[in-house]
Amino acid sequence: MKQPVICIRVLINQLPRQLRRGIYEMDERFTQASGTHVYTGCELLVKGALESGVSLLTGYPGSPLAEVFDVIQRNAELLKNNGIVAQIANNEALSIARLNGSQMADVRAIAFMKSVGLHVASDALAISNLAGTTEGAVVVVGDDTWSHSTQVPADSRFLARHVYTPLIEPSTFQELKDWVNCAFQISAAADLYVCYLTTENQASGGGNVELQPNIYPDITGLKRVNLDTELIDADKRVVLPPHTAQIETETLQERLPTALEMARHLGLNTIQFARETSGKNRFPLGFVSAGLAHSCLLHALGELNLYGDIPVLKLGMTHPIDADIVREFAEQIDEIYVVEEKRPLLENEIKALLTQMYQDGGIKRYVNIWGKQFPDGLAGIPAASGLDTSILIQKLIPLLKHRLATESGTGDSEEADPLVDLRHFSREETLQKAVAEQQIAIPQRTPTFCPGCPHRDSSSVFLEITRQFMDADYMKKHHASGPVDIVFHGDIGCYSMLKYEPFPRLMHNLSAMALGGGSGAGIDNKQIVFMGDSTFFHGGLAAISDSIKNNQDIAYIILDNQTTAMTGHQPTPAGELDILGNPTFAQDIELVAQGLAGSSEIDIVRTNPEDRGHYKKYLEKPILKP
Repeated sequence: MKQPVICIRVLINQLPRQLRRGIYEMDERFTQASGTHVYTGCELLVKGALESGVSLLTGYPGSPLAEVFDVIQRNAELLKNNGIVAQIANNEALSIARLNGSQMADVRAIAFMKSVGLHVASDALAISNLAGTTEGAVVVVGDDTWSHSTQVPADSRFLARHVYTPLIEPSTFQELKDWVNCAFQISAAADLYVCYLTTENQASGGGNVELQPNIYPDITGLKRVNLDTELIDADKRVVLPPHTAQIETETLQERLPTALEMARHLGLNTIQFARETSGKNRFPLGFVSAGLAHSCLLHALGELNLYGDIPVLKLGMTHPIDADIVREFAEQIDEIYVVEEKRPLLENEIKALLTQMYQDGGIKRYVNIWGKQFPDGLAGIPAASGLDTSILIQKLIPLLKHRLATESGTGDSEEADPLVDLRHFSREETLQKAVAEQQIAIPQRTPTFCPGCPHRDSSSVFLEITRQFMDADYMKKHHASGPVDIVFHGDIGCYSMLKYEPFPRLMHNLSAMALGGGSGAGIDNKQIVFMGDSTFFHGGLAAISDSIKNNQDIAYIILDNQTTAMTGHQPTPAGELDILGNPTFAQDIELVAQGLAGSSEIDIVRTNPEDRGHYKKYLEKPILKP
């Protein structure tokens, strides 16, 4: 006998259309063609795309890049007036597919997503990247290195290498904007997509930058083109064996080296604060860094009165690494210290490069590379979470004392390299300790739903149901059965906060985006799966179909609040307007669920959680249905 799969759609009262549309005045900062102005990191990414002649902006909202889509929405008039297409894809993989299609014409296209979104997009990115580019395709990824709003640790550098994309890591806010154009130039020249890595601190922070005029593209939504199919190279665009191996060889031997040459031409990799050295006069140490870690490093050196005194190799393109500039840097110093967030990726790659050079005779001495471990038992750069200036100061003071300073045996005076001020180091250590010991009385609270959110009503009703279902007297009286212990599954969305008080009873297991239903296979308990409306369109349809196909005894609670709430209230496919305010077909979740259920006996109930009495009645019987 088939087990029921119940799709319950939870609705809220609809706002009047004119209120839901939103009224935005075009932000003049996004048409400013010269001078300076202040922007957030996400705003700089959009301004950088406009200054680069972009035709298509797409992606899927996720912290720390969710604000990008708010910026796009606020500047809808500017984009529409110039025919620039902006679309939120149903998921990250579909946004890469849009980039793939865009590269059949001479246009520039850019996609935005968070780190776990890149996981979702990786299959599409791998094949699209090998198919190549025309004017350029850029994938902007936001890494939440501190895991403030991301369920798994983020380090997208590894995935970029896995799919053969060049990787750019801007450091300053000026670079965050300007290097978008560099990424497009590299993409077009190398015939590869470019991954453009930002972090939470960069995306959510901001600064004052110098501006350039916007470049409006020739091919737009207002000036469309027809492709001449006779000119499409199917062997290139359709990546299939036996051509895959040939394309891989071409990528490794020609396309990635071209990306590196373009990065050299654009000056993305630089040796800062180089010293005149020769032979035995090398500087004792130097640093290698990239991205936000580089900014933190310079800040830390400044706080230690060492800014500009120690050589630093700044890598703007971190894949592929420029072996020539690494060799040049290594010849100037005795030891290299790599400062990077997360795992030792740059450290290990630079070790491999210099070891190979030493073995091949390209350099005359072995160069020690340190990073996550410092010499003589000193603690190195943390491999977990992110970096900030204070962390680096705490790690660098012992190292610099050890490598650059000496103390006299009397203890009454200090002798040191003029570069190092040990008394200043001591004052800085005292300051760091004092700051660490500060006790700030902030009320502790866990994340919860926004006031007025319908998830509050849904959760409160389910909390009552779970309590009553475990009450033998209640179950005997109302349902003529014994107690029922419900297992709750969830995935990524607002409802994942059910883990916290007052609702921890409603979250036993968490799966990846849209996969909560799949985690219930093989369990005999009655099961509930929470799913959001945006998640439903992201991939939840497949999970529901899978449950139906495999006869799971499971109830899907689709919490439809008509918005992508957790990332900033971006529109969903169920809405009547797209991100630019254009009318669009509103897809009905209930009708889609009915299409999946077909002629089966699966219950699909539509109800409003504000009417708690009726809502509870609707829930109890379908959940207990044999």
